[in-house]
Amino acid sequence: PTPTSALATPQPPLPAFTPMPLEAFTAPDGLRLALVQEGDVWLWAAEAKTWVRLTTGGGADGDVRISDDGAIVAFTRGDELWAINSDGSAQRLPVSTDDLVATEPPEAVVRLHRYEWVPGTHVLAYNTRLRMAIGQVLNDDLHLVNADTLEHTVLLPPGQGGEFYCSPDGSQIAIVTAGDISLIDADGANRRDALLTYTPVATHSEYAYYAQPVWAPDGTALRVAIPPADPEAAPGQHSTIWHIPGDGSRARLVTTIEVAPVLGPHAVLISPDLNFVAYAQLRQTENGAAEDAQLLLQVQRLDNADWQAYPHPSIFHAWAPDSRHFAFQSGLTPHLLIGQWSGPTKGGAVDAGTPISDLRWIDAGYHLFLAQRGAAAGEQRDAW
Repeated sequence: PTPTSALATPQPPLPAFTPMPLEAFTAPDGLRLALVQEGDVWLWAAEAKTWVRLTTGGGADGDVRISDDGAIVAFTRGDELWAINSDGSAQRLPVSTDDLVATEPPEAVVRLHRYEWVPGTHVLAYNTRLRMAIGQVLNDDLHLVNADTLEHTVLLPPGQGGEFYCSPDGSQIAIVTAGDISLIDADGANRRDALLTYTPVATHSEYAYYAQPVWAPDGTALRVAIPPADPEAAPGQHSTIWHIPGDGSRARLVTTIEVAPVLGPHAVLISPDLNFVAYAQLRQTENGAAEDAQLLLQVQRLDNADWQAYPHPSIFHAWAPDSRHFAFQSGLTPHLLIGQWSGPTKGGAVDAGTPISDLRWIDAGYHLFLAQRGAAAGEQRDAW
């Protein structure tokens, strides 16, 4: 098919950034936002439209997570994992530095790496990494802690775990290492080893590449993009998309794609329904020189290879839960844009060139992001 682009036709001018008065904004029911400001955790609820300060004393980092039922906010202070009820009561310490020391191998010191709520529970899953002056080496472990009872479980000891991705119902966990993907039940039983193996990917840095699989909404399967062994090799090699059944059957190849190594090793993003993939591609103009190749954001449907393309991409932020809308930045002065499969592109309601980060979708109609505001926008100081 001929490349199609929502930016090829004249677009309506993007609106200037004009904050809507909070009382005029209709937030989705049940929306909760948590963030860290000046070392303390704050929570906002759609019903009250008011920020409430949950902690005092500072020290909190920006890594906050709200449990699915909105009852508990987890956050980090240095290497420790804390939790507090959403009404500000019962601040507690599920994972202390002493707990981390207990997991250390004899020859190394570890620190908290990543944590997530197990869906539908008050259980936190976390793994650790080795404390190093340079680089990042995972301890390849997996731990659970109940945020209500503070009961700890070593689900996978060092060397048997890795990065982890819980199924939407919380019943299964995908375990990813630098060379394979396995499945286990949430209690650590029924391990199905190495359903997909891949050649370790060269990162040209002091960390190992771990693939990032995406679960289907019903938990019956995963799909994952695997880069070539050396994404920067010339001539370029193809990336592969794999389908991993949730029943433990071996993975099967879905397709291969040619990805431009310009947006980082995790530059291939699979939609939540597993039917679409977005990635950067260099497309050669007809009879043109290699240096004239155009960089495009390619959005491809996996079941029939139909695709759409958008020029001058800089960041692909995220797919919406409906797997039809997506947020990305494009243009010589980057614009935040909302694309949609077989539909027009819309402005993302922020000034062109405004730095943004951490965009997250609530549903197909609402998304959140952090926007940097500075003196050029009339602020007294730089802020987010």
